Amino acid sequence: MLKNIKKTIRFNKQELKKIETEIGELNNIKFSEFCRSKILGKNITINKNINIQKIYQLKKIGNNINQIAKRINQKNLENEIEILEVLKKIEDEIIKL
Repeated sequence: MLKNIKKTIRFNKQELKKIETEIGELNNIKFSEFCRSKILGKNITINKNINIQKIYQLKKIGNNINQIAKRINQKNLENEIEILEVLKKIEDEIIKL
């Protein structure tokens, strides 16, 4: 859903410090997401085990999978063994993470 309405909100120093501390514990949540969730009464899951490097690697793997799919579609590969070998390599890389 497009979020094109902007509102301004003001905090005192103590309130802002409390908010920033809570956001810091949530790992990678944006200030606007945090505020919307709190205001709308949604639960925010705290996951302290998020590993930024693993997320980066998974994104790279996803990109590689998309490139492989594109090549398969372009070449109309009928060699199922070749495709399965590539997918096995991807699976092995994911397991290493």
